[in-house]
Amino acid sequence: MTLYLNHWPLNATAQTGASAADGMFATTRSMAGNMRAMEIHSQNISNFGIPGYQGKEALRRKFVEHLGVQSIDEYTNTEVGRIRQTGIHTDLALTEAGFFQVQDAKTGAIKLTRDGRTIVNKEGYLTLATSGGYFLDANGTKIKFNTVPTNFEKQVKIDTDGSISYLNPLAGEAKAVGKLSVVQVDGSKLEKPKVAQGYLEDSNVMLAKEFTALVPIRREFEANRQFFLIQSDSLSRMIQELGKAQ
Repeated sequence: MTLYLNHWPLNATAQTGASAADGMFATTRSMAGNMRAMEIHSQNISNFGIPGYQGKEALRRKFVEHLGVQSIDEYTNTEVGRIRQTGIHTDLALTEAGFFQVQDAKTGAIKLTRDGRTIVNKEGYLTLATSGGYFLDANGTKIKFNTVPTNFEKQVKIDTDGSISYLNPLAGEAKAVGKLSVVQVDGSKLEKPKVAQGYLEDSNVMLAKEFTALVPIRREFEANRQFFLIQSDSLSRMIQELGKAQ
């Protein structure tokens, strides 16, 4: 993962002639940017074990002390994670770029995911194991088996292009069920998807880099916090002196 957090540490208040109040404002905004960056890295760490999860990267803008949380832009790392064979035939992985289209079971919203942990529910729909969301076909229709497979390994075959076929053990013939909808991030159809049955994609998060990236951000946050306390104390003394003068 490429990290774009540059210029650590940032002394947000080292401005000649700046007032204590201005310095406190700038330091507070810088701390807000620190917290946003830490949030992004912490999110990556907590989602490390989720198949298909794509880590987020933080890009710091200039003038962070004036922008606060808006000084941190969030980008998605689209590199494909490690493709791991599981031997579980309901597991699917996209070995190249692209996303499965899944319809949220509660809201009906269409979501994109690279998590290929699937199950067939009792109604025969192919769903995401974690949320129950429905996998869609190329026409935007929920993928449904007319007969719920009792042995997914022997009865269901998913080709590399996402085509699903079901072998009826009684009839002894395979019938097409549908074709997985695989799209690009903008929702446009991916013409030549690469689907692997019996595999999962690990997240593309690299824990060592995430923990390493957190160190300078935390140090800067602490430095800014200490400077804020100094400025606050200085401002308090200034107010007290003005009160005495009056």
